[in-house]
Amino acid sequence: MLVEDRSVSIVVPIYKTPQYLPQCIESVLAQTYTHWQLILVDDGSPDECGEIADRYAQQHSAIQHSAIQHDAIRVIHKPNGGLSSARNAGLEAAEGEYVMFLDSDDFLEKDFLEKTIGAAVKDNLDMVVTPTRNVSARGEFIEDLKRDEYWRTFDGKEQLIRYNVTPRIYRTEFLRENGLRFSEGELMEDVVFCLAANMLTHRWRLLDYSGYCYRLNPEGIVGSFKKSGIPDNRIPYRGLREAVRLVKGKNGRRDDRILEYCTVRILVTILFVFCRRSDIKTVRHMCSYTRKLLEEYFPDFVHNPYFDVRGEENVPRFQSLAVWLFKILYRTRLLTPFAIVYTRL
Repeated sequence: MLVEDRSVSIVVPIYKTPQYLPQCIESVLAQTYTHWQLILVDDGSPDECGEIADRYAQQHSAIQHSAIQHDAIRVIHKPNGGLSSARNAGLEAAEGEYVMFLDSDDFLEKDFLEKTIGAAVKDNLDMVVTPTRNVSARGEFIEDLKRDEYWRTFDGKEQLIRYNVTPRIYRTEFLRENGLRFSEGELMEDVVFCLAANMLTHRWRLLDYSGYCYRLNPEGIVGSFKKSGIPDNRIPYRGLREAVRLVKGKNGRRDDRILEYCTVRILVTILFVFCRRSDIKTVRHMCSYTRKLLEEYFPDFVHNPYFDVRGEENVPRFQSLAVWLFKILYRTRLLTPFAIVYTRL
């Protein structure tokens, strides 16, 4: 089958972004690769977002692709359930051989699908990843993230170590065969979804190309929780455990050590970044969860050879030092008291 015969479903969860949604949709309409299905998921947005989505679907109802049974632009209206719920609804409706997730305040360069689908078809890949292009609230270029920030080598094996779900395309059956879905009701859903996806396939490629335009928003949900602390009921306790359960033991000892390395880095980030301003009860719960998860799945993590205080390839030195400190606190059972003091500073 030729590249131009492959179809891709683009899932756009929508909530309170009327000022950005038209640019997002227009960027899909402008794609040089035209075999796409656009799934607009109105997650109970209380503004005109749903009307904007319906209007685009009506205006472009003549667009049809042979691989897609429904109209090329499909709108799903649902009660508000959060970002993960909207993405899951879109994934269930996806008819394309490939699928991607595009946030409604972001947009694509016109050759994004052409570049990513071309790479996926050429090498029969499950996943194609691109570095993000950061733009301002007005859509002005700020910077392209460096390709080297996305991976590191473990004993000769290249492994993705970033967890952005959006600047990627996935083979739809790869996600469905492995039961990959977004953990609903929790934050950091990208992290736990991508942790599993990154580890469950060796058939991926990181392109030297930035075509996904990510709109920086310091006042967004993630930014606000870095300032005020993540509430206990939004920490991805369930999602992270499920991701580890899905992957552990699938691909041998080296991959289990890589999973262990990635999981510990995520735990350190949650505890020392997102819980920085959380209440003491939340910090205690996170510390208890951390110990139980490590005891159950990674009881020997302190001897993982991939942690190196001298600095790890493509990993900022302060992150390596944070993990080194975490290991010491864990072994000496000082993690909880230290975390309580640290998060009060």
